[in-house]
Amino acid sequence: MDVFERKPGAFCGSKPLALWREKGLWTRAYDQLLAELVRRHGRPSGTRQMIQLLELVQHYGHERLQAAIETGMDLGCYDPGAIRHLMCSAELSRTTPVSLEVPELSRFERPLPAIADYDLLLTGESAQ
Repeated sequence: MDVFERKPGAFCGSKPLALWREKGLWTRAYDQLLAELVRRHGRPSGTRQMIQLLELVQHYGHERLQAAIETGMDLGCYDPGAIRHLMCSAELSRTTPVSLEVPELSRFERPLPAIADYDLLLTGESAQ
């Protein structure tokens, strides 16, 4: 992949791409994403961005990349950064902290103010 990043023109007719197609690893979604990246950024830059996404397969696997690409395209998003975020989003999620009860703070609680009279100002009526 490093060679293709430097020479993106060699990617479309390459043996690795042909092998991925034979094995079913290069799906229709990949073709659609590549076509859209080329349309938006031109052939060299769009192909290079696709290659950079494909490099993520080494860390996350084909299934995860394919799922991220399909999710992104379902959302109408063809940005490589957003697709990269979709791949990593499971690792970014955090648990919600547990609510703490601190009895000493209850002395600072106050009732919410009644603002019904302010609504009357909006309607032009006067308070009785």
